[in-house]
Amino acid sequence: IQINDPDRMVREVIETLNTRECEVRDSEGHWHLLRIHPYRSKENRIDGVVITLVDINDLKRNIAKLELASHYGDAIAETIREP
Repeated sequence: IQINDPDRMVREVIETLNTRECEVRDSEGHWHLLRIHPYRSKENRIDGVVITLVDINDLKRNIAKLELASHYGDAIAETIREP
């Protein structure tokens, strides 16, 4: 998985305490949602981050199909002169 400047993203999460998310692709072209959360210890200290990857490949594929169907429907509607 290619992540642009992961060190900067981790530092930003630790400094701001805000979760970061971005969509990334693996070497096979599958989509994942990358989330970086601050890790808070029992003593209420920020001791690092938690990084998760969620498989969103099916979701991305379905969105692409819906967009294609929508464009197709729009193209048909534009060719009809009267409703």
